Amino acid sequence: MIEKHKNVNLDYKNSLIFVLFMFANVITMPVVKVIGSTVFFWIFIASLFIYSVYINRLINIKFILISLALSIVFIVNALFVPYTTKVLDMYMLFIRFGILGIYFAMMISNYESLMKYWNYTGIIGLLILNIYLGDYIGTIEYMDLGINLTYSFMGFSMNYYVIKDKYRFISLILMIVSFIEIVIFGNRSSMLIVLFIFAYYEIINLKKTNILISISKLIIAFVSIMYLVLNLNDILITLVDKLNKIGINSYSLTKHVLTLQDGLKGIITQSSGRDDIYILAKNMIVNSGFMPHGLGYFEDSTGIIYPHNLFIEVCLDFGIFGVIGLIILFIVLFKKYIKYCKHDELFKVCVAIMFIYSFTRLMFSSSYWRELFFWMNIGLVTFYQFNNKGVTNDKFNITNTRNKIKRNKKII
Repeated sequence: MIEKHKNVNLDYKNSLIFVLFMFANVITMPVVKVIGSTVFFWIFIASLFIYSVYINRLINIKFILISLALSIVFIVNALFVPYTTKVLDMYMLFIRFGILGIYFAMMISNYESLMKYWNYTGIIGLLILNIYLGDYIGTIEYMDLGINLTYSFMGFSMNYYVIKDKYRFISLILMIVSFIEIVIFGNRSSMLIVLFIFAYYEIINLKKTNILISISKLIIAFVSIMYLVLNLNDILITLVDKLNKIGINSYSLTKHVLTLQDGLKGIITQSSGRDDIYILAKNMIVNSGFMPHGLGYFEDSTGIIYPHNLFIEVCLDFGIFGVIGLIILFIVLFKKYIKYCKHDELFKVCVAIMFIYSFTRLMFSSSYWRELFFWMNIGLVTFYQFNNKGVTNDKFNITNTRNKIKRNKKII
């Protein structure tokens, strides 16, 4: 009984650490702004890792091998290119988002506690973001605002649709608030992610509700969408005008209005230069015969940090071989996901929501080397059995090994 209580307590701690790591930028923001340095942020990240290692005292061999293999990719790349510093900077980002993301995900086994902590921390995050809202409006950091608001929205949505505790009505209100702020102040990809998440929940809920209720929801949704499509331009123009009158400039809404006014051409003209980036990247790939260019080559040769598309970036880094490898990875992880989600509904929803976020973002923005949920999802699926099936052949228990060494010394 005591051992079971200890395991439950450990599961809750790992869930909290996972969420705190995810919201680290927002949680540490007040202190970072006061002291004018990111030192506190890095101390916070390091503390989470050290504490996690201390309470779990487990090292997974597969995790070590994955980390070493990916680290070797960076090191080898850095040795043979003139832009070594850029590659090493990428590696530092990968350690933070990739290696640590996989590590913290590897420790998760209680998805109910994960969702609850995500919801609670999302409230704190939403509060902090609104306190510093003025720092984001009218600056390039509006994208970070959209990302962090989406993190909070995801936590609220899990509590409302999945956990369904007695405070779920509050979660619904917070979902609406965060969604409105994403639409007005955030980036367009975040708004798209939120809409996809809404659609996902409604689709999976159709199977669980009465057929009449399901049909009614579909009819209401269809009528609402048709109304928005037919009147979207007028609605957005009115909204933008009203916001401008009270001194609020919405870059995202303005982009939507210009896109609609330009028609089909607007998708290209209002893509913030992505059309030119895609053409540039395509020419590089074709001219090289789909061979690898290496990490950091695109940024070094163009001055653009990343090509704003997962498959294009992988093809630039590793050539056609990398794209094939990525597709194989997706297939393997998807098969594992289908297997595990049959008996774990919370795991199913959590991974699906995080996939919607990461895949949508990586189709239009960001880089997979620095996309946290991309790596966390790999960790959650790859190491699901590590915590949920009692697999022991991959576990290396620091405490037990230390005790065995002591006993061996005594025998000698």
